[in-house]
Amino acid sequence: MKKNILFLKTLFLLTLLTLININVYANDNVDINDAMIKSGYQVFQNDNLLQEFEAYKSALNYAERWKNATIVYKGVLRHNFPDIKKVSVQENKGNSTLSLPALEIYQNGNQINQIENFDEACGYANRYANSFVYGKIIIWDNYPKYYYYQGTEKFTCKSIYEYLSVKKKNEITSPLYVANTEEKAYELIKSCNHKIQNVKCIAQNPELPRGCEVTSLAMMLNYNGIKVSKMELAKEVKKIPYKEDPNKGFIGNMYNMRQFGFGVYHTPIAELAEKYVPGKIVDITGSDFEDIYYYILKNKPVWVINNTSFNALGEDSFRYWDTPSGKVRITYSEHSVLVTGVDERYVYINDPLTGTSRALNKNNFIKGWIQMGRQCVVVG
Repeated sequence: MKKNILFLKTLFLLTLLTLININVYANDNVDINDAMIKSGYQVFQNDNLLQEFEAYKSALNYAERWKNATIVYKGVLRHNFPDIKKVSVQENKGNSTLSLPALEIYQNGNQINQIENFDEACGYANRYANSFVYGKIIIWDNYPKYYYYQGTEKFTCKSIYEYLSVKKKNEITSPLYVANTEEKAYELIKSCNHKIQNVKCIAQNPELPRGCEVTSLAMMLNYNGIKVSKMELAKEVKKIPYKEDPNKGFIGNMYNMRQFGFGVYHTPIAELAEKYVPGKIVDITGSDFEDIYYYILKNKPVWVINNTSFNALGEDSFRYWDTPSGKVRITYSEHSVLVTGVDERYVYINDPLTGTSRALNKNNFIKGWIQMGRQCVVVG
């Protein structure tokens, strides 16, 4: 009789806790999947909760309608239980002003700590068997990422490219700062006399006779600590049909010169690089050449498009394609290299076509680069 009463009391207590939305975990039988059922995506505007969704895409579609919106994921963030599907939530700190409670670390259903930082919480939990991290983290927001000054007035912008575009039209001498900090994201440098050391050169041939763009990208990513091969990038870069816009994807055959092929421009390359270093790729296409000095002096090699002559080409070297995106100007002499240094006379590159490092006439190089649309991508 006593056992039956005890059982009923326990059942009643568990039911009550579930109704008031408190998570209950049994000792060695924690069901992570049940805990995840209660997870979701909350959309905030400033500090106000607007709506909650079960699917991330639904939350994102909704959040993009609002200025200063934030998506918060709540639920199990990381665990180390064997034989249960791994949970992987990538934190995006963003620039939201939203304040969230500390993350909770559990072992066998018992809370053992609270830590605010996501990486530190996961590191702490990894010390203990059968542990998991539970709480809320910001995974997306559309707050401005940067700010700068024009005179005494403060302006915000969402990208370095946006800032450089404004700078070209206005007399702006202010550095660009990361939102909510005094950390510089970019600063105009008028001169450069620096060569980045130990940037390993990779040859595109024989495997990729038309793969200069992905090979130059491989060199840039490898230098930044990302282990990926030119062949992996060649497979992953977006492909599109003949005579479409190379700003949309790679055109033709990258592997065989006996078949038609052309190449790819900066946008698909930046999108591919973003998969490997999320949030760190800076596409400053359209900028002035001196705009890359900041990155060279920070030991950040820059992916660019030029031509095989590294000088201005005659008009007879160009063709015009009518594409779904409009008229596109191309040349079959198009070539991508990695800029590793600049001084008063030379531009230093890693050339995937020769598989070597080279010093090229600076003035001629800039002429060819401008003619090809001032395309440049860098890991910021």
